[in-house]
Amino acid sequence: MQPLPEALKAIGRGWSVIPTKPRSKTPLGSWKARQRTRATNEETEAAFQTNPSAGLGFVTGEISGLVVVD
Repeated sequence: MQPLPEALKAIGRGWSVIPTKPRSKTPLGSWKARQRTRATNEETEAAFQTNPSAGLGFVTGEISGLVVVD
């Protein structure tokens, strides 16, 4: 799976995405900011260009309409 195309699909679904450190759940940006505002396609593309080995995280809750049980 290539993270950038999947991130763009998720943005199209209305989900808030955030790049993560490779093989980690640790965000590469402000997770708190992504709880309030979704990244644009351009911001997401730039983030993955800057960090090509980044993983992909989804911000759950109200912003994305996603609930996860862990």
